[in-house]
Amino acid sequence: MDTVIKNGKTYKKGELMLLDDCKYDKVKILHEISSIAWYLEKHAKENAEKAGDKKCYEIYDNMLSDLEKHIQVLKETLSIANQNT
Repeated sequence: MDTVIKNGKTYKKGELMLLDDCKYDKVKILHEISSIAWYLEKHAKENAEKAGDKKCYEIYDNMLSDLEKHIQVLKETLSIANQNT
């Protein structure tokens, strides 16, 4: 029988390996801030530009830049930085 050892625990091949709380939180946070980053890029910045609100556009642009940095850090800690998402 094939087994896998992950984080000191032994699993049978095909057995469900649950995420620990920390990894689950990272995945959840990554999902949430990725959604916000997408919204900023696809809608908020464009809306601010259409409205001619340069300050609002700048705030959204800075927010997006900050979120992209956090997204990268989370991806690196989850070892998915080089995969397309």
